[in-house]
Amino acid sequence: MSVSKKQQFIMFIVWILIFLPSIYVAYTYFPSRELDWTNIIILFTMMLLTMLLPLQFQNFTISLERWLTLTIFFQYGVFAEFVFIQVAVLLIVFTEKTSLPLAHKFFVNSAIFSVISIVSGFVFHYAGGVIGTLDFSNIFFF
Repeated sequence: MSVSKKQQFIMFIVWILIFLPSIYVAYTYFPSRELDWTNIIILFTMMLLTMLLPLQFQNFTISLERWLTLTIFFQYGVFAEFVFIQVAVLLIVFTEKTSLPLAHKFFVNSAIFSVISIVSGFVFHYAGGVIGTLDFSNIFFF
């Protein structure tokens, strides 16, 4: 599939219009709680391995990074999850082999995951979810 320079430029503008406000919203409205750096390094290592070694099933690639970002979201909040998913997008861009230009793949995936992170954070928080709790009922039943 071929992507023209005009389409790449348009996607870059769309990415700026989505990504920059998403960072602001994630940091301002959903700041992270105090980070346990040992846990963050372990989760980052697991994500790196998950992204570099995806499961191949017939002609489908299955990556489990979303489960790790869900864990980060429940432990540290939207902003930490937002940063982790953007790192995952960078890893996806360089490990997944397609005919699309690298920049275009990054802009599309980054914009999509930015919107997903912010919307899921709003839904979770406004439904009464509590970040950093180990009480299962708070996570499962909001």
